[in-house]
Amino acid sequence: MDFIAEAQKLARFVNSLKDFDIQNRRPQTYQHMGAVITDSILQAGLNYRSVVAPRVRRLIEQYPKACTTSGFLDMIETYGLNNLLNWDHPEKPKRIYELTLFFHRYHINTECMLKYWLQKPENGKLLLDLKGVGPKTVDYLKMLVGLQSIAIDRHIRTFIKAAGLTHKRYEDIQQVVEIAADILALDRNDFDLSVWLYASSQQK
Repeated sequence: MDFIAEAQKLARFVNSLKDFDIQNRRPQTYQHMGAVITDSILQAGLNYRSVVAPRVRRLIEQYPKACTTSGFLDMIETYGLNNLLNWDHPEKPKRIYELTLFFHRYHINTECMLKYWLQKPENGKLLLDLKGVGPKTVDYLKMLVGLQSIAIDRHIRTFIKAAGLTHKRYEDIQQVVEIAADILALDRNDFDLSVWLYASSQQK
Protein backbone atom coordinates (compact mmCIF):
# COMPACT_ATOMS: atom_id res chain seq x y z
CA MET A 1 0.00 0.00 0.00
CA ASP A 2 1.42 3.36 -1.05
CA PHE A 3 0.70 5.52 1.99
CA ILE A 4 2.52 8.53 0.52
CA ALA A 5 0.36 8.54 -2.63
CA GLU A 6 -2.78 8.20 -0.53
CA ALA A 7 -1.64 11.01 1.76
CA GLN A 8 -0.98 13.22 -1.26
CA LYS A 9 -4.51 12.52 -2.44
CA LEU A 10 -5.85 13.51 0.97
CA ALA A 11 -3.74 16.68 0.98
CA ARG A 12 -5.09 17.66 -2.47
CA PHE A 13 -8.62 17.11 -1.18
CA VAL A 14 -7.96 19.41 1.78
CA ASN A 15 -6.58 22.11 -0.51
CA SER A 16 -9.67 21.84 -2.71
CA LEU A 17 -12.02 22.69 0.17
CA LYS A 18 -12.63 26.44 0.23
CA ASP A 19 -14.31 26.31 3.65
CA PHE A 20 -11.68 24.14 5.36
CA ASP A 21 -10.00 26.22 8.06
CA ILE A 22 -6.85 25.30 9.93
CA GLN A 23 -7.53 25.42 13.65
CA ASN A 24 -4.90 25.66 16.34
CA ARG A 25 -5.31 23.26 19.21
CA ARG A 26 -4.85 25.11 22.49
CA PRO A 27 -1.15 25.09 23.43
CA GLN A 28 -1.93 24.81 27.13
CA THR A 29 -2.79 21.45 28.62
CA TYR A 30 -5.18 21.00 31.53
CA GLN A 31 -2.48 20.44 34.14
CA HIS A 32 -5.24 18.52 35.91
CA MET A 33 -5.20 14.72 35.87
CA GLY A 34 -8.86 14.47 36.79
CA ALA A 35 -9.72 16.52 33.70
CA VAL A 36 -7.40 14.50 31.44
CA ILE A 37 -8.82 11.16 32.59
CA THR A 38 -12.42 12.37 32.45
CA ASP A 39 -12.06 13.94 29.00
CA SER A 40 -10.36 10.85 27.57
CA ILE A 41 -13.17 8.52 28.66
CA LEU A 42 -16.24 10.71 28.21
CA GLN A 43 -15.38 11.89 24.69
CA ALA A 44 -16.18 8.55 23.03
CA GLY A 45 -19.64 8.61 21.49
CA LEU A 46 -20.84 11.81 23.18
CA ASN A 47 -21.33 15.40 22.06
CA TYR A 48 -18.13 17.09 23.13
CA ARG A 49 -19.35 20.67 23.28
CA SER A 50 -22.56 20.10 25.22
CA VAL A 51 -21.75 17.03 27.33
CA VAL A 52 -18.01 16.58 27.82
CA ALA A 53 -16.52 20.10 27.90
CA PRO A 54 -18.86 21.50 30.62
CA ARG A 55 -18.10 18.58 32.94
CA VAL A 56 -14.36 18.88 32.40
CA ARG A 57 -14.50 22.63 33.13
CA ARG A 58 -16.59 22.02 36.25
CA LEU A 59 -14.09 19.46 37.51
CA ILE A 60 -11.18 21.86 37.05
CA GLU A 61 -12.96 24.82 38.62
CA GLN A 62 -14.63 23.11 41.57
CA TYR A 63 -12.09 20.38 42.39
CA PRO A 64 -8.55 21.80 42.07
CA LYS A 65 -7.24 19.06 44.38
CA ALA A 66 -8.06 16.55 41.64
CA CYS A 67 -5.13 17.94 39.62
CA THR A 68 -3.09 14.86 40.58
CA THR A 69 -4.09 11.24 40.17
CA SER A 70 -3.97 10.66 43.93
CA GLY A 71 -6.00 13.82 44.53
CA PHE A 72 -8.58 12.78 41.94
CA LEU A 73 -8.82 9.36 43.55
CA ASP A 74 -9.44 11.03 46.94
CA MET A 75 -12.21 13.16 45.40
CA ILE A 76 -13.79 10.07 43.82
CA GLU A 77 -13.76 8.20 47.10
CA THR A 78 -15.11 11.21 48.99
CA TYR A 79 -17.86 12.40 46.66
CA GLY A 80 -18.37 9.61 44.12
CA LEU A 81 -17.89 10.05 40.39
CA ASN A 82 -21.59 10.36 39.65
CA ASN A 83 -21.70 13.43 41.88
CA LEU A 84 -18.41 14.85 40.60
CA LEU A 85 -19.58 14.60 37.02
CA ASN A 86 -23.32 15.04 37.49
CA TRP A 87 -23.73 11.71 35.73
CA ASP A 88 -26.35 9.00 36.18
CA HIS A 89 -25.31 6.06 34.01
CA PRO A 90 -22.71 3.79 35.72
CA GLU A 91 -20.54 2.68 32.76
CA LYS A 92 -18.54 5.84 32.00
CA PRO A 93 -17.77 6.60 35.68
CA LYS A 94 -16.67 2.99 36.13
CA ARG A 95 -14.18 3.33 33.25
CA ILE A 96 -12.91 6.66 34.61
CA TYR A 97 -12.36 5.04 38.00
CA GLU A 98 -10.52 2.08 36.45
CA LEU A 99 -8.23 4.37 34.44
CA THR A 100 -7.54 6.45 37.55
CA LEU A 101 -6.63 3.30 39.49
CA PHE A 102 -4.41 2.19 36.62
CA PHE A 103 -2.41 5.43 36.65
CA HIS A 104 -2.25 5.37 40.43
CA ARG A 105 -0.90 1.80 40.33
CA TYR A 106 1.84 2.86 37.91
CA HIS A 107 2.64 5.95 40.01
CA ILE A 108 1.62 8.36 37.23
CA ASN A 109 0.51 11.23 39.42
CA THR A 110 0.82 14.31 37.20
CA GLU A 111 0.25 15.32 33.60
CA CYS A 112 4.00 15.73 33.12
CA MET A 113 4.58 12.17 34.31
CA LEU A 114 1.84 10.88 32.00
CA LYS A 115 3.37 12.72 29.03
CA TYR A 116 6.73 11.07 29.68
CA TRP A 117 5.13 7.64 30.24
CA LEU A 118 3.07 7.76 27.03
CA GLN A 119 6.15 8.36 24.90
CA LYS A 120 7.13 4.71 25.39
CA PRO A 121 5.10 2.58 22.91
CA GLU A 122 4.96 -0.40 25.25
CA ASN A 123 3.11 1.68 27.84
CA GLY A 124 0.35 2.64 25.43
CA LYS A 125 -0.18 -1.08 24.80
CA LEU A 126 -0.73 -1.64 28.52
CA LEU A 127 -3.68 0.75 28.43
CA LEU A 128 -5.39 -1.36 25.78
CA ASP A 129 -6.04 -4.06 28.38
CA LEU A 130 -8.53 -1.75 30.12
CA LYS A 131 -12.18 -2.11 29.15
CA GLY A 132 -13.31 0.76 26.96
CA VAL A 133 -9.78 1.89 26.09
CA GLY A 134 -8.80 1.44 22.46
CA PRO A 135 -6.15 2.93 20.16
CA LYS A 136 -8.20 6.11 19.76
CA THR A 137 -8.29 6.71 23.52
CA VAL A 138 -4.53 6.20 23.79
CA ASP A 139 -3.87 8.66 20.96
CA TYR A 140 -6.36 11.13 22.40
CA LEU A 141 -4.59 10.94 25.77
CA LYS A 142 -1.35 11.79 23.98
CA MET A 143 -2.92 14.89 22.48
CA LEU A 144 -4.38 15.95 25.82
CA VAL A 145 -0.91 16.03 27.38
CA GLY A 146 0.66 17.85 24.43
CA LEU A 147 2.14 15.01 22.37
CA GLN A 148 1.78 14.84 18.58
CA SER A 149 -0.83 12.31 17.54
CA ILE A 150 -3.88 11.67 15.39
CA ALA A 151 -6.90 10.08 17.07
CA ILE A 152 -9.02 8.34 14.45
CA ASP A 153 -12.75 8.71 15.14
CA ARG A 154 -15.92 8.61 13.03
CA HIS A 155 -15.43 12.20 11.83
CA ILE A 156 -11.97 11.49 10.44
CA ARG A 157 -13.22 8.27 8.88
CA THR A 158 -16.03 10.25 7.21
CA PHE A 159 -13.52 12.83 6.00
CA ILE A 160 -11.12 10.39 4.37
CA LYS A 161 -14.06 8.61 2.75
CA ALA A 162 -15.15 11.94 1.25
CA ALA A 163 -11.59 12.29 -0.09
CA GLY A 164 -12.02 9.00 -1.95
CA LEU A 165 -9.91 6.84 0.35
CA THR A 166 -11.12 3.39 1.35
CA HIS A 167 -8.92 2.49 4.33
CA LYS A 168 -10.60 0.69 7.23
CA ARG A 169 -7.80 -0.25 9.64
CA TYR A 170 -7.12 2.28 12.37
CA GLU A 171 -3.36 2.15 11.85
CA ASP A 172 -3.62 2.62 8.07
CA ILE A 173 -5.88 5.66 8.39
CA GLN A 174 -3.64 7.15 11.04
CA GLN A 175 -0.54 6.77 8.90
CA VAL A 176 -2.19 8.38 5.87
CA VAL A 177 -3.52 11.32 7.90
CA GLU A 178 -0.17 11.85 9.64
CA ILE A 179 1.71 11.93 6.34
CA ALA A 180 -0.91 14.27 4.86
CA ALA A 181 -0.40 16.65 7.78
CA ASP A 182 3.35 16.57 7.12
CA ILE A 183 2.81 17.24 3.39
CA LEU A 184 0.62 20.22 4.28
CA ALA A 185 3.28 21.39 6.75
CA LEU A 186 0.74 21.32 9.57
CA ASP A 187 1.06 20.39 13.20
CA ARG A 188 -0.55 16.96 13.47
CA ASN A 189 -2.66 17.92 16.47
CA ASP A 190 -3.89 21.02 14.62
CA PHE A 191 -4.72 18.93 11.55
CA ASP A 192 -6.62 16.42 13.68
CA LEU A 193 -8.69 19.22 15.22
CA SER A 194 -9.28 20.93 11.86
CA VAL A 195 -10.53 17.73 10.21
CA TRP A 196 -12.69 16.93 13.25
CA LEU A 197 -14.32 20.36 13.26
CA TYR A 198 -14.87 20.38 9.49
CA ALA A 199 -16.35 16.88 9.35
CA SER A 200 -18.56 17.40 12.40
CA SER A 201 -19.89 20.68 10.96
CA GLN A 202 -20.83 18.92 7.72
CA GLN A 203 -23.00 16.43 9.60
CA LYS A 204 -25.27 19.01 11.23
